[in-house]
Amino acid sequence: MVASGKGGVGKSSLTVCIGRELARLGQKVLLVEMEPGLGTLDLMLGLSRGVCDLSDLLSGGAALQDAALPVEGQSGLQAILAPIDGQFSYE
Repeated sequence: MVASGKGGVGKSSLTVCIGRELARLGQKVLLVEMEPGLGTLDLMLGLSRGVCDLSDLLSGGAALQDAALPVEGQSGLQAILAPIDGQFSYE
């Protein structure tokens, strides 16, 4: 887990670098974005937002394999994106 109370200190950049390197070394990596409304993993990893995000997974509206997006050109690296509306739904 990479966390800080301050924005703009490089949490996402560090996370992406570690994830990419672990995947390059043959590990299976799942990055989970927990910053609703402010997430940038989709931009940093070149992902298109799917129909599912972390909120859908947590509420039971989506299965893990539907919420985890594979990163193109990076075998073993996947990401679950935070909701873009700035809220998690647990219904």
